[in-house]
Amino acid sequence: MTQNTKHQNPLRKAFKRTFLRDVSASVTFAETDLLSNVEALRHYLKNKFHITDDLNNPKLSAIDIVSENRYANFHFTTSSASVTVASPLYRFYEESLEPRLDDIISFLKAIGISKAETFTLIKRNVFPGTTSNAFDVWKSAIVDTFREEKIRELAISAGSQKQPFKMSVEARGVADWGELRVPFSVDVPDVNNFSFHLDLIATSRSVMIDDLMRVGAEMNGEMFQAFTEIVSDKLLELLKKEG
Repeated sequence: MTQNTKHQNPLRKAFKRTFLRDVSASVTFAETDLLSNVEALRHYLKNKFHITDDLNNPKLSAIDIVSENRYANFHFTTSSASVTVASPLYRFYEESLEPRLDDIISFLKAIGISKAETFTLIKRNVFPGTTSNAFDVWKSAIVDTFREEKIRELAISAGSQKQPFKMSVEARGVADWGELRVPFSVDVPDVNNFSFHLDLIATSRSVMIDDLMRVGAEMNGEMFQAFTEIVSDKLLELLKKEG
């Protein structure tokens, strides 16, 4: 499956329903002592998360912060910084992830990082189904749910299945900011259940910290556009309806 990710300024809005499981932003960088500027890190933790800590452990290698009803989790190490936002908290990028990306940028500046080795956004979607005959019903469900031909072709190539199985396919595309990967899989664990898993993974390399917000907005725009081109009109209409 191939994907052309050359999209400009797509119209985006929050769906009333979602199949998102979580969304994350992560940055990797050159190995750096978390206590390289201990006063700046103390100020950051107090200002952003109301955490007061002496940070007197010379071997400090990681900081984990769970906030907002455990739906937003930050993880900071000597070579990475990330945040994961679970679906109950997520509405749309500008409201739910972009402000937390700004929190990551503040952390990076506090420890003296000016350039990211990699910058990645991930959106994970799961479409579950329950039926009395999952080994057959998943085929019609995949056609109803997706318009992308390589995904729909899985229903043909699978043949007749009467036992648990998994299948997968992946799209890759390039953009000015980097690469977009779209792994897709079908999981039929038993006769009563099936699920479709659609991830969107955007990665940019060698990004200046001051450019992360701009690049993140561009990545998110193309991820959203790719999603709307992969799923069916029927599903898009469902997502617009009140839950």
